[in-house]
Amino acid sequence: MSLHTKALVPYGSCLGRGDNRRFALSAVECDGNALAHLPEAWQADQEVVSKAVTQHGLALRFAHMKFRSNLSIVLKAIRQNGDALQYAAPNLQDDPEISLEAVIRTSSALRFVHPDQACDRTFLLKAIARNSRVIHLIPQSLRYDRDFILEVVSQNGMALAGVPEELRGDKEVVLAAVRQNGHALQHAAMRLRGDKQVALEAVSQKGHAFKHATVKVRSDRTTVFEALDRDPCSMQHASDKLRYGINSCILGTVKSDLANGKDRLCIPYANPNWGPLLHNNTGMKDRRCLSDTGFGHYTSFSPQQKDQVMIKLARSWKMPSKTASRESSRERMAATAPAGFFPAIGGCSPEPSMLQTQ
Repeated sequence: MSLHTKALVPYGSCLGRGDNRRFALSAVECDGNALAHLPEAWQADQEVVSKAVTQHGLALRFAHMKFRSNLSIVLKAIRQNGDALQYAAPNLQDDPEISLEAVIRTSSALRFVHPDQACDRTFLLKAIARNSRVIHLIPQSLRYDRDFILEVVSQNGMALAGVPEELRGDKEVVLAAVRQNGHALQHAAMRLRGDKQVALEAVSQKGHAFKHATVKVRSDRTTVFEALDRDPCSMQHASDKLRYGINSCILGTVKSDLANGKDRLCIPYANPNWGPLLHNNTGMKDRRCLSDTGFGHYTSFSPQQKDQVMIKLARSWKMPSKTASRESSRERMAATAPAGFFPAIGGCSPEPSMLQTQ
């Protein structure tokens, strides 16, 4: 109970209607539970009750009984706290849409849903898709149902947290989860967190999910190289040794350039660190981006240097580069294509002025 509500207790019986309306509204706006200490006349006032349940959904229990079957009031209450469903009229508790709204807001509201709905696969799938915590409250028979769990994690990967240990070690289940949400990798069995295929699938969906892979995976050059190709931000979760090598290749590729035409060289710089590894069709489109650092120096980098960085990294780590083969193929195509037909290597489109009719 808030201090405001405690202060209201001695005066609750003295609050009549009229000039005290503003005081009653102010009280429930500060603490919805203040409704418990207002006279019955105010507990039967729709505006006061509406303000109270909007501030604290469970204040519905102090409202006049007629409001427990009022759809508008009940919806306001459960949208603030799904557990307010327990104070709704039975006919509203049995309503699938209202029950679903409550469970989505607060997973524990599943306890107050009609038993038939609480065991209904379709209802539970809709609820878990919006609130992964509901998985902890479903019947045990469904928690161990592999087909049901596969469908669940395909709609909300984070529901993997409430799956039994044996299914968190099931590769097909885990793959379905990380393809929906890469961060679901953190809830997989340790054996699968060390699986390169699973880790890369997680990275494809969410680059930062690479941090949930085992140290061994994050220290493997081949896996890290593939992760960088799928999502460059995975770079910051590679092992310290590999991350240092990647950063060296990036800074070695980012060429110093003149800043604003002045006779002052730029410092090779990339922000974020994986900026130059971004795909050619993402991020900033300018060939050069200038920014003023905290030290007053002008720095520049081009976000369209992924191929060059990956080639240099492959050479440094002495491994075949898929990027290099793509580049070679592109060069061969450019050599055989008519002049001006094939865009310049590096993914840059011709300048607009070149496309205009002379």
